Amino acid sequence: MKNRLYPILVFALSLILYLLTLPKSVLPGDSGELIAASRTLSIAHPPGYPVYLMLGRIFSSAVAWGSMAQRYNLLSAVLVSVALALIYVLLIDLRVRRPIAVSVSLALGTLEAFWLQATTAEVYALNGLFTAVLLLVAVRGRRYGQRSFLLLGITGGLALSHHLSMVYPLICALGILTIGWRIRPTLKTLMLTIVLGLVGLSAWLYIPIRASLDPPLAWGRTDTLSGFLSHISAQGYRWRLRQFALLARSSDSIEFMGVIARQAGLPLAFLAVAGLVMGVWKKRIILAFAALVALFGIHYAMYNIPDIDSHIFPALIGMGVLAGFGIEGIARLAGRPFRRGAMLVTVCAFLILVPNLARIRPRADQWFAIDYAHAIQESARKACGDSCIVITGGHLSSFPLFYASLVEEGGLPVFDLTASDPSVLGGLKGTANIEAFIAEAAKVYGRPRLALLGPLPPRLLGSTPRICGMVYVLDDPPGECPSPLDFEMRGVDED
Repeated sequence: MKNRLYPILVFALSLILYLLTLPKSVLPGDSGELIAASRTLSIAHPPGYPVYLMLGRIFSSAVAWGSMAQRYNLLSAVLVSVALALIYVLLIDLRVRRPIAVSVSLALGTLEAFWLQATTAEVYALNGLFTAVLLLVAVRGRRYGQRSFLLLGITGGLALSHHLSMVYPLICALGILTIGWRIRPTLKTLMLTIVLGLVGLSAWLYIPIRASLDPPLAWGRTDTLSGFLSHISAQGYRWRLRQFALLARSSDSIEFMGVIARQAGLPLAFLAVAGLVMGVWKKRIILAFAALVALFGIHYAMYNIPDIDSHIFPALIGMGVLAGFGIEGIARLAGRPFRRGAMLVTVCAFLILVPNLARIRPRADQWFAIDYAHAIQESARKACGDSCIVITGGHLSSFPLFYASLVEEGGLPVFDLTASDPSVLGGLKGTANIEAFIAEAAKVYGRPRLALLGPLPPRLLGSTPRICGMVYVLDDPPGECPSPLDFEMRGVDED
């Protein structure tokens, strides 16, 4: 019973910290779109995230607390807290002493990178949980033998259907089983593992099934085989892959080490290096956790994407396990003063926990995305009334609008050229560019009903679009238009 209390303690303390700093509304980035896609069971941007969308819908329906955005933010907090509890169990299974396991788990949970993922509605918190589950299943392979491959099959399939970067922890988990514990699957086990992997991957079927039912958000033609395969493999982002050049990519990998050390903090990074040096001669399994960090380093070097820091977030779990070995090794070298563990907790707390907590504040992002969405909707209403349709050309500014339109009550219809399903607004056909689409929409709905968002050509449909608050309109608005400066958005300056 006593052993079960410690992971519950790690979970509870982490969750309390995240609840105290949990945002009450939608934050910038993908959150607005992901929440809207989950609540309406739509298709999110590639690779689709079907596991997250379904889990979010279930969780937000079961938890009747706060705004819908708060519920999805809370989901991230719960996912990260569970992951930290599993990391504690993983360290215990690797024979790291209890005080060290508690200290390392809480140290990870108070890192800014963990805290950021735990306090916003994003997919990466689930990445952290899947990473912890895969590694724990592999570490327990020493106890469960062949059955571990079956668990890796179903969990790995679900993880990959959620995010393709989960291939890295899956590789490391297989390495722990086959190289660390020297367990070789029988032919029967291998076949069953493949079948269970396909069962996990079947979560992808959500995408073509929902696409065939015309949901409000539908990125691309995912109801066709080619569109489906392109979507789940994120082919639309291939242009962000860097060309392989040994010198340049080596430089990027070195840069990654600086980034991950900065995210982990120097004390934890130093302890991780100490764990690798002191443990590599005794435990071959430790190399799997070093490999996890290295694989995400390759990902960092090859993938040029703005939120790359979130992509590499699971590498910190590998750093934490290595740091646990480092503290354990130092304690054994130091001898008697560290034997009971009290000194270990004190040292870890002052070196890692206290500095981490000192940097954490309630979320104070430059602005809440919902402010921006409400300003756009108010401008559109003043421009063309409650029957107005907001048309956007496909960019991040649409994402909070999806939340305001599809999740909040009384939101104006929003049509995004990239993400919205034409059937939702009367079957408009897909067009090659924003000008052609607006021309088609003007025929169906009439010019006075259209409000336009985003950078637009200087002349559209024979007239120059006019600014009305936060939107453009094609004709003179019936009433007096507000100025963009009339809207107060927390932290946004006049520019």
